[in-house]
Amino acid sequence: MAADSEPESEVFEITDFTTASEWERFISKVEEVLNDWKLIGNSLGKPLEKGIFTSGTWEEKSDEISFADFKFSVTHHYLVQESTDKEGKDELLEDVVPQSMQDLLGMNNDFPPRAHCLVRWYGLREFVVIAPAAHSDAVLSESKCNLLLSSVSIALGNTGWCHSLCKFTTNGEECM
Repeated sequence: MAADSEPESEVFEITDFTTASEWERFISKVEEVLNDWKLIGNSLGKPLEKGIFTSGTWEEKSDEISFADFKFSVTHHYLVQESTDKEGKDELLEDVVPQSMQDLLGMNNDFPPRAHCLVRWYGLREFVVIAPAAHSDAVLSESKCNLLLSSVSIALGNTGWCHSLCKFTTNGEECM
């Protein structure tokens, strides 16, 4: 009876150990950003018109994530396309050549004169760049670089976006 009269002063806490390390939290944050931007799975767009990389409208979305005490900027660059033809875009496909590979092989838009360096070099209509948020946060050691690259690779694989190309800069500089 004495136990029933005592007030419940104990606080019930649940500690989530599913993402216990900084490495796992970083992977989870990259996955979260990609999912928020709906960059999951394989989907195909229509073939690009000649010269669209120069004349088209490019947009970007950015977010910041951190790994231990390093901050990184994640930026999604993409060519804005008319969405009137939705028959192939929203349908997730498994056994097809990924869109990024089709863009690489397409010769309609090789080497546009004015575009992001990855567009000029590879002819991509959509890509993600992960770079240190500040020049002082440059990743200089090879082991940290390999750890971050493998983390991004795992996150891309978990979201189904592993078919696309991802550029990871270690010195914070972006080519233009």
